[in-house]
Amino acid sequence: PLFSMWLMQIILPLQVYAIVMEKQSQLRIMSYMQGLSPAAYYIGLTWIYFILYLVCMSLFIGLGVAMGLNFFVKNSFSVQLVFYLTWGVALLSFGLLFSACFREKKSGTLASILYIIITGFVANVFLVQLIEQDITVLVALLQVIPSFALFRGKHIRRIFCP
Repeated sequence: PLFSMWLMQIILPLQVYAIVMEKQSQLRIMSYMQGLSPAAYYIGLTWIYFILYLVCMSLFIGLGVAMGLNFFVKNSFSVQLVFYLTWGVALLSFGLLFSACFREKKSGTLASILYIIITGFVANVFLVQLIEQDITVLVALLQVIPSFALFRGKHIRRIFCP
């Protein structure tokens, strides 16, 4: 599930770049000065990224089904839909939180790319060992980090898919 984990998080660097760029150029303040409320601004921002996420995931699922991968074909579509929608909301909220830590768009984008790569490798090596050793307390604690929760969801589905 490492490659699919990376693909499912591909929108994170784009989201961090755009949000930090908007913060750098003070777009939210300009929108507020023109009469747009902060709530409307954030709702619009969230919907834009959620629609972009839905388009990316539709392509991801469509290619998986077209290639006939067991991961997509043998699992219930309703379970997949709930999983992907839940992950999308978690990814978007994490992107907003992650972008709050940066002031420059280049450093935010680079950090988000490194975050995706490093957590993918750590989950693929470390989390698999914890799951196989059945250390549930530590695994549950690590699932607070969104990438590890995604890996756990992908790993569980791989186990149930013969």
